[in-house]
Amino acid sequence: MLDKINYNDNLPIKVQLLRIENYPIHWHNDIQILYVLEGEINLRLTYTNYHLIKNDIHLIHTGDVHGLTNISEKNLILIFNINVEYFSKIFPNLENQIFTIKVENNSLGQTKKEDIKTLLFSVTKELIFKDTDYKKKTLDLSIELIKVLYSEFRGFTISREERIFSLKVTHDIFQMERINRIISYVYENYFYKLSFTDIAKKENINSYYLSHLFQHFVGESFRSFVSMVRVEMSEIKLLSTNLSISQIAQDVGFSNPKYFVDNFRLWFGYHPKEYRKLFSNKTLNKVKPCIKELPLDTIIENFSHSVPCEIEEPIISPITIPIEFDLKDIPLGKFELFKNNKIIQKTILPISLINKNCHILFSDVSKLYYNISPNKSCINLLKKIIYNPKELKEDICLIDSTDSVNGLFTINGLKKPLYYLYTFLSKMASELIEIGDNYIISKDIDKYSIIVFNEDEISSAIIDIKIFNLSHSYKLTKSKITSANSCIDYWCQLNFNTNISDEDFEIIEAMSQPRISFEIIPKNHTYGLSLDLEPESIVFMEFNKILN
Repeated sequence: MLDKINYNDNLPIKVQLLRIENYPIHWHNDIQILYVLEGEINLRLTYTNYHLIKNDIHLIHTGDVHGLTNISEKNLILIFNINVEYFSKIFPNLENQIFTIKVENNSLGQTKKEDIKTLLFSVTKELIFKDTDYKKKTLDLSIELIKVLYSEFRGFTISREERIFSLKVTHDIFQMERINRIISYVYENYFYKLSFTDIAKKENINSYYLSHLFQHFVGESFRSFVSMVRVEMSEIKLLSTNLSISQIAQDVGFSNPKYFVDNFRLWFGYHPKEYRKLFSNKTLNKVKPCIKELPLDTIIENFSHSVPCEIEEPIISPITIPIEFDLKDIPLGKFELFKNNKIIQKTILPISLINKNCHILFSDVSKLYYNISPNKSCINLLKKIIYNPKELKEDICLIDSTDSVNGLFTINGLKKPLYYLYTFLSKMASELIEIGDNYIISKDIDKYSIIVFNEDEISSAIIDIKIFNLSHSYKLTKSKITSANSCIDYWCQLNFNTNISDEDFEIIEAMSQPRISFEIIPKNHTYGLSLDLEPESIVFMEFNKILN
């Protein structure tokens, strides 16, 4: 049943163009992505059949048992083979990741899927034309493809009725990473007795809370998910060996053959013996593939029609992002990256000295700041923190130089957006409640802090925040940073003159400060607010309890 993929040109990626009549049941050690260019096929994947039509795309994981049969004779399938052994050196534990490209009809999921298609065609193009450095370009594109899979397609939910995995778009990246660690652990250790309590201890989280979290993200309880993985992993032995049902049940981690039979019937719809009888003669061991492989350049004439013309230009409209949290939520851990930060404490600098000498050090300041996005370094920093909120290995650059414009101050001492962001971060409450793709929430005894941001360079975003169990009155202070109000934007209006007057310096400093507003929030069970964030803007919110 194992179908070993032979890679060409010393590349860890192989692209094939196939017409398929029947590809018998088999499995690979590698990852495959199927892209239907023409016609229709049936993908039999573990316990589910997928009817794939033109422009559909589907991913097959390492060890997934699958087969392909034609529904229409004139099908044309582009198959991308990804060498897991090679790419695991770059992406550890790649073989145990779950990527879900099946998306519902929502614009966000579809947009992300189009990104995958564009990368797939870019790889194909390199392998067809083989220009200078095509191997390096192919490898770079393949790495970028896997990065997109990691960042956008690891959230999923299971429908037991349809027995399918669907993409679940989540803004809580911290919890998604946690759930994915647990899922990878299950796939690595399914044949052992697994203790959910021990897993919760490793994650430093209450097991009751983790149980609800797992159910919320995956759509199945932890126990049900483990049983599903075990019956899934039993299929290869069931179809390719003569081992007894009791032995297979034991090999995949079931303590009792009856549990194995019940769970196998739940997911596959058959008793294991019946399933073996029906499908063991339809495997690659017993049946030869009936396929025709075509040269990749066959699709050159259709290449331009396959990507751009079928992707309509999106209408640029605000992205709506919901954020909900409960004040009674158990903290996830400490958030003290910027507490007592010496750089923040040393911001009373000899600004006049910097201003005085900048015209000597830099003859053409405009070249440093021309066409840069003032808030880009802020967005990059926040994304790094969200990826790893407990540790940030990064030196803080104080003042811009010819080598870097990622400092807290411009070369003449104006406070940049990054300066204000570091100030926000130093004020954050110390216990982390929740973290997502574009927000961080923390708390102390009498205080809650939220940072939200819109990383999009073009579109605005509407952030809808809902807070539950607000048992006291609070004073809300909102501070907003936008690219349009940065010191760089105002300095540009003066042609980046390095000898600006003290008065102009003070005016720029005043105009580029965060926009601040206040609100008194009465005691209420639930509180909601909606923020309209311009492209690459950031809002810091402090909820301070009003003491009677």
